[in-house]
Amino acid sequence: MKRRMRRFLVLFAVLLLVLSIGSAAAGPPMGEPPGLERAIEVQEKYNAQLLATPLVVGTGVGLTSEGQPSITIFTERVGARVPRVLEGVPVEVEVTGMFVARSDPTARFDRP
Repeated sequence: MKRRMRRFLVLFAVLLLVLSIGSAAAGPPMGEPPGLERAIEVQEKYNAQLLATPLVVGTGVGLTSEGQPSITIFTERVGARVPRVLEGVPVEVEVTGMFVARSDPTARFDRP
């Protein structure tokens, strides 16, 4: 469970980093896997719909074990009815259980 939570937090941090870099640069960052920007667009487009799906507790964008961009759907338990592909982007399901994000009132996220 801790490993899965850590994986989710890493994926979320990567997503935030990619979004902040992408908004500041004219093109994709150097070394970005082809298709990552498209995966982010698709994830953003379907995020509300996915989060409204029973058992789904979160979504993110990451890389498959082969290094290809994918959308990850985090579920409370096995049995969530989610697509395997969204607009050509592969979807992976990660069973994490329920989780709650705690906020730090002193945290700051400054964009360049």
